[in-house]
Amino acid sequence: MPKYSKWMPIFFLLAGVLLFSFFPKTPNWFWMGQYSKPDFSLLGTGLPIFRPLIPLETIEWKIHQSNWLSDNFLYGLLSGISLYLLFINCRSKWSIFFITSGPLMIAIWYASHGGPIYDITAIFGIIATATIIQTLGPKTSIKRLVLLGVFLSIIDLSRPFGLTLCIFIIGYIFIKNRNAVFIPLITLVFLAGPFHVNQLARFQTITLSTYGGNNLMEAFNKVIPPDRDCYFFEVMKNLDSLEAAKCAAINQKKISKELLKKPQLIYAAINPERIIQTIFPQPIWHASNLEINSKIHISVRYIFHVFLVVLYGLAFWAIIKPQRRAYKTLLLVCFSYVVFTILIASWLSEVIRTYLPALALITLLAQTKFKAPPDEGQTKALAV
Repeated sequence: MPKYSKWMPIFFLLAGVLLFSFFPKTPNWFWMGQYSKPDFSLLGTGLPIFRPLIPLETIEWKIHQSNWLSDNFLYGLLSGISLYLLFINCRSKWSIFFITSGPLMIAIWYASHGGPIYDITAIFGIIATATIIQTLGPKTSIKRLVLLGVFLSIIDLSRPFGLTLCIFIIGYIFIKNRNAVFIPLITLVFLAGPFHVNQLARFQTITLSTYGGNNLMEAFNKVIPPDRDCYFFEVMKNLDSLEAAKCAAINQKKISKELLKKPQLIYAAINPERIIQTIFPQPIWHASNLEINSKIHISVRYIFHVFLVVLYGLAFWAIIKPQRRAYKTLLLVCFSYVVFTILIASWLSEVIRTYLPALALITLLAQTKFKAPPDEGQTKALAV
């Protein structure tokens, strides 16, 4: 492996493109097949896509009816940057990097077969945010605080649960260094706020999705029958509508009411079998077009799960050490929340994708076992 040098970021960028860009991707705008091509009007969509990318996708599509640069190439670049940040988070130690980041690299490789760009924007936002908040102090530059707000916005806009993660992170910053809260918070409000205002005005929900209640039904349908059949909207390609959002909200309200009356029903979604399926995900998913019974992929799955056992062991070891307790608690809370969201709001048919943010968080947690946080000099590229 190359020794660390000023060319290391270029090495990771190239590696990211070569490893993850050259597989078919689901276009960002193509969520659930609701649209046939990107359009600037999708900036006001209610669907859970990465909205800031819509203009770039639309312009590229108008040029050559493809989104390879805005989806595939960008996917590789962001993967490379994310892995580079994890590398410097290990004080540039290759052995620690591969032990802690190996599972995430395997997961990204499989998720990149058919996965959309918001899978990787979520990881990038989380890792970049963690890189900055570890080094916050009285001398942190305004530019760096603005950048922190940008990364928080990326987290928020990448996943419906992103807003909650941002609230956790803002709370951590307030506790650790309240003088550093205002600039990233106002940046987050400025960049992501308009999308939430639009969502509330057009779809009567603050969460950036019109589908949330249907996700809950996927997890609880065996014990709580849906009040409304909202899949009609999917078939009619009308999920991006107020009517679809209201239908999902009705189902969400019914599930919440039933769980309050019979809390034991939560076991249908949160039980040992589903937890194991989530934290030890099957690498191949339905849109990857990979052969699930291939001997190679079966072998990789075993290696992947062994890697995960090691990773979870390191994370547990890190938790019981007293140093940097607040930061580790933040990572653990965010990890637990993402896993909880996956359990209560999905079939678990695409866990290798949906689990990526949680895997990034547990990787960061495991890395605290080995080191103090990097100084600002190591991460100065984030302030440029």
